[in-house]
Formats: sequence, structure tokens, C-alpha cells
Amino acid sequence: MEQISTGRDYIFQTVVNIISDNPIIGAGPAATKLEIYNYLPYMLGSPEEYFLSRHINSIGFGQAHNFYLFLYTDLGILGLLVSLLIPFTFLNLSHQLIKEVKEKNITLFSLLVGIQASGIALFIRGVFEWAGIFSYGTLTLDLPFWWLFIIVGFLYLKIIINKHPIPLLRL
Repeated sequence: MEQISTGRDYIFQTVVNIISDNPIIGAGPAATKLEIYNYLPYMLGSPEEYFLSRHINSIGFGQAHNFYLFLYTDLGILGLLVSLLIPFTFLNLSHQLIKEVKEKNITLFSLLVGIQASGIALFIRGVFEWAGIFSYGTLTLDLPFWWLFIIVGFLYLKIIINKHPIPLLRL
């Protein structure tokens, strides 16, 4: 059974216990690692505890194995809001751009659809992994998403806000 769930159910149960006692302010930035043993629902020395201790010692933070729970566990309600606002903002901006350029520039439309699909894939991946969107100092893991966000933000500024004519892109 552990090979099917990869131990995420142990981690999830522990993280839920941490959140239940710290729902407003969280455990603190990267402090989930320090709180896990206070909320461990398993006996010390059990296979579950061994799995978690091996996991905790191998990474510095991101024990929640879920981007949304990672920010909620560490930063409380504010972290949960940030973790939900990032996808909402990205998808809202890219959707408005797609509507604007749909009939006017098929190349730019195709590029924006691809960027939005990549963003959606990263947000779905965030349910299974803590890194890749917004984490503490792991620039190499988060950079692909932020490149996409910067491209969308730049195009939104030029096309929607400043009302520049839609550029012709030829590949």
C-alpha cells in the first residue's frame, strides 16, 4: 500500500494535525519540520515514523507534499490566500488576453493557450508537490512558472492596459 500512496497519507494526516492547532498563523516559515514530531499520530519506531523521519531529514521544508497545504501549514490563513490568489490571478490575466487576441492574431493566441495550459498543469501538480510555483528560495524550481507569469503580465500590460495594437508574431 505504501508504494501506491508513497507515504503521502502519513504526511497528510500529520499536516492536518498541525493545521488544526495553528489555523490562523500557521507553524511559521519553514517551521513545519520542527512541528511534525509534536503532532505525529504514530508511535516512535513504527514504519510510518521511520518513513516520516527519513522524509523530514532529506528536505529542509515543504513537508506537506502539496503546494497549497505547504503555504497553509507554514503561513496560516495568509499563506492559504496567497496560494489560491496566485493561480486565480494567472488564470484571470491569461483568460482576458486569450479573449482579446483570439480573432486578431492566431500565433499569439496559440502561444497564450499554451502558456495557460502550462500554468494549469503546474497548479494541478501543486496538489502533489510543494515546489514549482512559490517556495522559499528554490529559484530553479519556481523559475519556469514565473517566466510564464512575467510573459502574461507583460502582454497584459501592453495589450489590455495600455491598449497597444496587438503585435504580429511570425514564427
